[in-house]
Amino acid sequence: MPSLLIRDAHVLDFDRPFERADVLIEGTRIARIAPRLDVPADRSIDAAGRVLMPGLINGHTHSGQILERGY
Repeated sequence: MPSLLIRDAHVLDFDRPFERADVLIEGTRIARIAPRLDVPADRSIDAAGRVLMPGLINGHTHSGQILERGY
């Protein structure tokens, strides 16, 4: 299972709004989020100064449904 470590991003998370953190992704799942992770990973991305938010599953459909709520 490949792993990805995203370092020093401003994480968009309701529990830690825009705090800087490292995010470890293993396969297709977020494994850990912490201020500083010292773990080996297959690939690493420096995201300093950038905002990181979770991907939207089927975002093209669900985004439009928000507008249809009042109909």
